[in-house]
Amino acid sequence: MRFSEWEKEANRPDGWRCLGEQAAGKDKNAFKYLLQMAYCIRTIDDFYDQDEPISNEDVIDVFKLLSSVVPSNLFYQDNIKTLQPFLSTSWEAWERSNHLCKLTATERVYAHVYREQVVGLYELVALITQGYEKMVEVKRDMEKFVFSDSWMKSLEGTNVHVNKIQS
Repeated sequence: MRFSEWEKEANRPDGWRCLGEQAAGKDKNAFKYLLQMAYCIRTIDDFYDQDEPISNEDVIDVFKLLSSVVPSNLFYQDNIKTLQPFLSTSWEAWERSNHLCKLTATERVYAHVYREQVVGLYELVALITQGYEKMVEVKRDMEKFVFSDSWMKSLEGTNVHVNKIQS
């Protein structure tokens, strides 16, 4: 799905849009930044996992956003020294999770934790735009969306049990 289409769908009042507005506060550039990054992250993840078909146009949109649009976003420009190190460590964690998810049960648990690190971007934006208390609020609200038992499916066929994790 092209970014322009995805952005229109993101206008629906669902949880992620609400979290983006909550995290960005009154900073419209911060909100745009979150939307742009969320689209790129989702598209790259779908491409890698082959969850959804990704078109050539989607790839071009991601490249354009990451190489031109995001770097020209005023929120990003003003906060690059804080945002960039976070994105680098989140990216490495996502890459590592893709490797770990194919290994032992314990490593698969860590893979699940690592892959969710990137959504901390919402918390970081809340911290930058509104301070510590808002960051904590966004983190708690985000847990409703991020925490789930669906990751247990990735542990099928291992010796992991719901109440007792073993490797």
